[in-house]
Amino acid sequence: MTHPSNVAVSTNDRAVFKCTTSSTSSDIVLVSWNYIAAGSPSLPRSFAPFCVVSDRSVYRTESAAGVCNLIVISTQLTNAGTYLCQDGQGPYSTAELVVLGNYNIALLYADLIVHTHLI
Repeated sequence: MTHPSNVAVSTNDRAVFKCTTSSTSSDIVLVSWNYIAAGSPSLPRSFAPFCVVSDRSVYRTESAAGVCNLIVISTQLTNAGTYLCQDGQGPYSTAELVVLGNYNIALLYADLIVHTHLI
């Protein structure tokens, strides 16, 4: 199994996780993807069993014999977390998705100016 790499992107960017397996004996891709939200202690949520995505508005897959690449189409902060690529019922590999958000610096700066004048 080839392990997916960690990915860091800005919001609205595309993120790609690549996962391959040595299981190429059938037409069915045995790789499945699971997800644990950032900061969540919960169990992994399965959303792409056998490389078939359940939420096509957020995710897409590219598959071939022994390959199942996961694509987050337009990342949002809620997509951040741990992605698990699993080979059938066997071992799994993890990769982290870090989504960098946009911050309104102007408001922070204005707030500092107000506090400066009050001192």
